[in-house]
Amino acid sequence: MSPVPQTLLETSLVVADLDRARLFYERVFGFGTVLSDDELVGLQLTNGAVLLLFRAAGITTLEQGEFDPHVRFSVPHGTLQAWDRHLMMNGVVVESRVMGLDGASSLFFRDPDQNSLEVAAEGS
Repeated sequence: MSPVPQTLLETSLVVADLDRARLFYERVFGFGTVLSDDELVGLQLTNGAVLLLFRAAGITTLEQGEFDPHVRFSVPHGTLQAWDRHLMMNGVVVESRVMGLDGASSLFFRDPDQNSLEVAAEGS
């Protein structure tokens, strides 16, 4: 079974291809689709939150890199190694591994639309 984030902490996502993005988030995170039309997809997280993916057409803030979308997911302490393996098995390149002095740690990577994603485990 794939690891599943505990909480959606931050979000702001715009995607070029809704179907491709939906499949990525379903495969990598195990989210289920709860809302879908031509302009957006809503994905259900385990805590009742919904991650919304909006189609990029017509959104001017994406021009010339002005908008750097980022999502931060909370994962259980001690699971980052499993997440690292899971991402690798799904062909996802980890761009950065950050270990904080307080024991908190994160993995940073990108989705197919180059949105910045982070899975973060708080220190114990």
